[in-house]
Amino acid sequence: MTARRTRHIVATASLLELALAALALVLGAIAGVAPLGSFSWNARDAAIGAVATLPLFVVFRLAWTSRAPGLRKIRDELERVLPEIFGDASALGLAAVSLAAGIGEEVLFRGFLQAWLATLLGSLGGLLAASAVFGFAHPITAGYVVIAALMGAYLGGLWQASGNLLVPIVAHALYDFAVLRLLLRRARS
Repeated sequence: MTARRTRHIVATASLLELALAALALVLGAIAGVAPLGSFSWNARDAAIGAVATLPLFVVFRLAWTSRAPGLRKIRDELERVLPEIFGDASALGLAAVSLAAGIGEEVLFRGFLQAWLATLLGSLGGLLAASAVFGFAHPITAGYVVIAALMGAYLGGLWQASGNLLVPIVAHALYDFAVLRLLLRRARS
């Protein structure tokens, strides 16, 4: 893969992820929900988001070393696909994609969708429904849909508990970055 192609993929992926935040703002304006209404920058909540990645890493490690066929299928698919997409990406490029995913997906799925669904279904119903949609938005394998839905529930729970969208944005972005770096480092060796 050429460096130019890799830069194009990183830029496109980053823009598409950020477009999800723009979509959330448009949908929020239509539905009367402020997707960024619970976002505020502060170091304490950023640190909480960083610490909140630790359980995600533990689950990732357990799943990655598991011999369960469904989890091996996910591992095999990720090991096949990620190097094809991001194989030559720099750490800065992976950080850009990860940050864009954290912002775009959390503003859409938590800031808009979960908040909107909570007005219709209550806070638990909104959390569960938004998490299911989040899972289906990650159709790498059927098992991955379930894992992504559980991760969505965790991120949605972080948002509900903290009251600040910054917490799941940081957790999501750091998790994505660390996992991408780890998997691509393994693929390169």
